[in-house]
Amino acid sequence: MSINDQLQKIKQFLSGDKGKAFYITLLIIMVSGSSFGLGRLSKTLVSMEPVRIEYEAQSLIANATQIGPKAGLPAETSASAGDSATGLFVASRRGKKYYPIKCSAASTLKEDNKIFFNTEAEAQSAGYTISSSC
Repeated sequence: MSINDQLQKIKQFLSGDKGKAFYITLLIIMVSGSSFGLGRLSKTLVSMEPVRIEYEAQSLIANATQIGPKAGLPAETSASAGDSATGLFVASRRGKKYYPIKCSAASTLKEDNKIFFNTEAEAQSAGYTISSSC
């Protein structure tokens, strides 16, 4: 028996009453299996813990130190309190908002006007409030 003969036999079977019943049965099995799988997937996604990204302050300070001094200050220059060459937060001398150092809005500040803070408490005690853009 050749392949063409086998194909003709299959076509005859599927075009008959048994073939239509086979199609319907196969369709029901596929739909129910897909529904079950999607239900299990949604249950898994709902019960998963959210991903939290946490940074250690010391590693961020070390990374910021590797970038180099800001505003053209030599590395050995000691700046006033809250105006260190590196920090985790930055604000403008002319503004009232402070930003995390990695915030894109922080990069728009002029280098001459930047003030750096190591903690949020330092920035808040200097009269700044956190920006809502970051």
